[in-house]
Amino acid sequence: MAPLLVHQDVNGLAVSSLVFALLWIGGLGSVLAIFMAHSAHDQIDDSMGRQTGHGLATAGLIIGWIGFLLSAVFIVFPMTMLLLG
Repeated sequence: MAPLLVHQDVNGLAVSSLVFALLWIGGLGSVLAIFMAHSAHDQIDDSMGRQTGHGLATAGLIIGWIGFLLSAVFIVFPMTMLLLG
């Protein structure tokens, strides 16, 4: 008997999280990437093997956090220093 083949799709939120993390968009892309990556992980885990993209979502999450932290350092911190004088 031939093995049963299951068609696996790449999760769209996983791809979107990586794209938004790479675009950064002044920190907004990073925040969107973090939320999308968490949602993608949940959807992939709940799909019972029908969806892939866990690595893409993880990459989007890591790059998203790095972008978020960099935006805090290079945007928020200098603005705070200017306001406090």
